[in-house]
Amino acid sequence: MQGRDIDRSQLDSTVDAALNDAVLDAMQKQLAPLGKPSSFALRSDTSAGGMTSYTFVVTWSKGTLYYTFALDDKTGKIAGLFFRAGPPPKSGA
Repeated sequence: MQGRDIDRSQLDSTVDAALNDAVLDAMQKQLAPLGKPSSFALRSDTSAGGMTSYTFVVTWSKGTLYYTFALDDKTGKIAGLFFRAGPPPKSGA
């Protein structure tokens, strides 16, 4: 999302429509100053109602973001996205 390199063939029609230029511009403005992430770690995966969701913890030196996406089990396409800021990293961690 930082570089706006999105393979829209991986998105269902709802998510594809939601990720318009205004949304991508806003996301890029928020994420670009963070630089390159230092780690991605799978925190959880859950299956329910024909969807499987995955939550990753993405860490930068300046902060943490929880990134959750849901895959439609039938199509394999991304059917939902959610980002949430996390607590700042602990000193010396």
